[in-house]
Amino acid sequence: MPLPVDIVVSSMSFRLLFAALSLVFVAATLFVWQPWTGQLEGTVYFTACGGTEPANPPPGYRNCNTTVAGAARVTASPARGGSSIHAVADSSGRYNLRLMPGQFYLWGVTTRPYHFQGQRRLVSVSANSTVHVDVNAALHAA
Repeated sequence: MPLPVDIVVSSMSFRLLFAALSLVFVAATLFVWQPWTGQLEGTVYFTACGGTEPANPPPGYRNCNTTVAGAARVTASPARGGSSIHAVADSSGRYNLRLMPGQFYLWGVTTRPYHFQGQRRLVSVSANSTVHVDVNAALHAA
């Protein structure tokens, strides 16, 4: 028949073994479920250029107005093909996309005040990183 001291030692060994196995399980779970995605974030702008210029414009003068494009739709399309991912900018023009690592074509489409699509840009996304890319949709009138 086991002595009471043996039962206490056995119980403590079991608790230590259980704690060690629990710690290994939690560490393995965190490693396996680590986010392998990256993020694209930035601001969408709408630029409108045109109208009449002054008689003697200063060097570099452009008759353009730029404003943030709230509620603009931002699209990231994989460069190698596949499904596109979309986000809608908030009222301050900010957007955020979580993507798998790779290269993406990125562009924005404004809906207010007019419907315009910005130029596509090729951007690279790495795992566990955030890339800041501002998107511009522009109107150039003659």
